[in-house]
Amino acid sequence: MRRLVPPLFALMMFSSPADELPPPESERSRVQKIAAVVEAHAETVGCNVHVDPASIVPYRVDQEFLYLAYYAADIGCSGGTAMSRPVIVAVKPGAYGRYFIDSTRSSPAQTSDAFPRHITRIALVDGDLRYEARRYDDGKDALCCPSLTERGRVVFENGMWRPRPVDERRR
Repeated sequence: MRRLVPPLFALMMFSSPADELPPPESERSRVQKIAAVVEAHAETVGCNVHVDPASIVPYRVDQEFLYLAYYAADIGCSGGTAMSRPVIVAVKPGAYGRYFIDSTRSSPAQTSDAFPRHITRIALVDGDLRYEARRYDDGKDALCCPSLTERGRVVFENGMWRPRPVDERRR
């Protein structure tokens, strides 16, 4: 019996850290956690925050795996109508099922003002990161209700998220 105690004790010491790891999470759980992190981040830079969990996508930037999302917010809480703008954020997976904002790719200043104000979704399409948005028909649309649809690619270049037009006829 005395011969079994040291090997069993050693086995317990080496196996206990694995027992503390969280179980694999579901896609729904992952999306909820990431959306909560994005919303908490957005509320530190603006108000009237809207995060669309359906637009959280896995993506690689410079060979680094992360998740991309966007939020709309009134940056700096300036108030007034039509003050919200979209911001693209990168979220890094961390240890133990936690997620963190990648501060090198997630500042409002890193999302180009050339994006339409009303992004409705981002998604991966044939390996490209794409956005879909609503744009105002100048002189016809009220501030609440842009009527034109715009689609484009999202690229990260020179430290900024930028829109690029997509030729819909080639799709």
